[in-house]
Amino acid sequence: MQNIYDITKGQLITIWVFGVVCWLSSAVAMLESDNPIFFWLLLLIPFIEVFYTIGWRNAKKTNS
Repeated sequence: MQNIYDITKGQLITIWVFGVVCWLSSAVAMLESDNPIFFWLLLLIPFIEVFYTIGWRNAKKTNS
């Protein structure tokens, strides 16, 4: 089974860029809508990105 943290630094940066774009679009959508899903996305997206980045760094330290 392949490790989910087995990606390059460029791929991690791409994930962060995509996450920031999704976070910003969720913020704009939350301002225009009363749907609570956008509020949860505003909380969930940064948590997932930070959690994944910490796991990626720890995986890179143990592989080196």
